[in-house]
Amino acid sequence: MTMYKPGEGYDKGFTTRMNGGELPNQAVFSIDPYWKEYKTGWEDADLKIINEARQRNSCTSKKCCKKKNFIQD
Repeated sequence: MTMYKPGEGYDKGFTTRMNGGELPNQAVFSIDPYWKEYKTGWEDADLKIINEARQRNSCTSKKCCKKKNFIQD
């Protein structure tokens, strides 16, 4: 890879996942720092998307969780 800048792979992977892109074939993830960063960025964005979706789907309104009584309360 020419003119590689540290962090460039992470940024590209994160952006790709946030835009709905798929993770490339696992064969490209070698010891190459760019692809290791790319995979990490993609996985971080995937986790962010999942966590945000979980929050959206756990309550019908922003205050509903405060109205519930939980056993641990």
